[in-house]
Amino acid sequence: MAENVVAAALEPHTKANAIVIASAALSEAAIGYARQALSPATWRAYGSHLRAWKAWCRNKDIAPAPAAPALVANHLAELAGKRAYVILTSRLSAIAQAHALLRLPFDNRDPELRKTLQGIARAHGTRPKRQAAPLLTADVIKVAALCGGGLRGERDRALIMLGFAGAFQRPS
Repeated sequence: MAENVVAAALEPHTKANAIVIASAALSEAAIGYARQALSPATWRAYGSHLRAWKAWCRNKDIAPAPAAPALVANHLAELAGKRAYVILTSRLSAIAQAHALLRLPFDNRDPELRKTLQGIARAHGTRPKRQAAPLLTADVIKVAALCGGGLRGERDRALIMLGFAGAFQRPS
């Protein structure tokens, strides 16, 4: 799956064969575990980011790989304000992961790239613009009532009520 996502997204620089050749030294079990290093949802997200990256590069008449950090910084700067900050960092992660899998050099800690991201975060913020509505007591009671009977239902209900009563935040 990893090879397909990266190879399809980063054509015309088809180093997909390089992945297969590099993977040839690995056993089938090792290849299976390597493919499971990231969840299917992450691979899908990376595929989406890499297709967008490839389209942007095609519009600029530039090869998507190997990419210079300044080129990626320019791409992220164009997306700033149009996309959430987390999307920009995910896009960077996808590009870096693709380069790693293709065994191409890419420094995602490049100072130009990092300063661009820091500037975007400072100018546009890193948090979503809209605040989610708070969960009120009546809502929590309704959710707790939906827990089934039996031990699992009691456990779930207790966790919901304890979490609400303790006003625990997500990292807690």
